[in-house]
Amino acid sequence: MSTKVKKDEESGKSLKTSSDESTMPLKKRRTTTTTLPTRDTHHIGRPPAVIGRARIIDLYAGNRNVYVLEEWLKNHGFELQTSIYPNMQESVECGYIAACAAMSLHMSDNWFEEDFLPSLTDRGLVRRYNNILGLPSPRRARFLTDDQIQRIMHEISSSAEGVAWLNAIPPFNLLLRAMEGHIERVQRHRNRLHIYVVNTTSQTGPLTDALVGDHWITVAYELY
Repeated sequence: MSTKVKKDEESGKSLKTSSDESTMPLKKRRTTTTTLPTRDTHHIGRPPAVIGRARIIDLYAGNRNVYVLEEWLKNHGFELQTSIYPNMQESVECGYIAACAAMSLHMSDNWFEEDFLPSLTDRGLVRRYNNILGLPSPRRARFLTDDQIQRIMHEISSSAEGVAWLNAIPPFNLLLRAMEGHIERVQRHRNRLHIYVVNTTSQTGPLTDALVGDHWITVAYELY
């Protein structure tokens, strides 16, 4: 098990996360449903004003919190592009796919609409990323930890800034907290692409507690 201290973007608190490497099928993993933060509105009975656009990329489509996030984004006024494909990943490939999707979003000139599926379903993806990590049996997928995902992205990035463009690799509830903060401080975050590799498990204990991994997805959004 690996751990890493992160800074929550809005709270400034330290967050230590970890994920167990496992080959357990995803459908047997525990999924935690998060209570959504509420937002004061005056548009009850009509759609909210459009405040931005967002995209979710997930090739498993079997995790409850992915659909919770989809509703959250719609309810907060995001134009939404859902690239959610049931059972397109094999075994526990979600970390590999999420890393590739994040890099693809960053490099794209049309992040909201471009079809990334061919690169995300490339059968050589697991082998290439395992070779970067120096893992044995490179063709076998593992459930990746957050620091393994970040290491992969550092290695495949062609940018001099490394992965400074990646907002964070947070648990689900801290993604929602960060997004709430961005919406409240829209002037600081307008017209900037935010990219997250997100674990669908919520962290309910102290921020220094280890986070046991559940499933990885990729989320990107910008505010108008």
